[in-house]
Amino acid sequence: MIAVDTNVLVRILTDDPGQPEQVQAARALASRARKVYVPLIVMVECVWVLGPVLN
Repeated sequence: MIAVDTNVLVRILTDDPGQPEQVQAARALASRARKVYVPLIVMVECVWVLGPVLN
């Protein structure tokens, strides 16, 4: 199991056309780990970061 920060979680959840290597690396990391721990503060920050995109 790995713990992820906001940057990694946002990369996993989004397809950033400007950073395809980062997206691929984050997804590969999570896939290899198979279990990912997401701290509460990371979830809150992710909502704050993605909020404007989702509205």
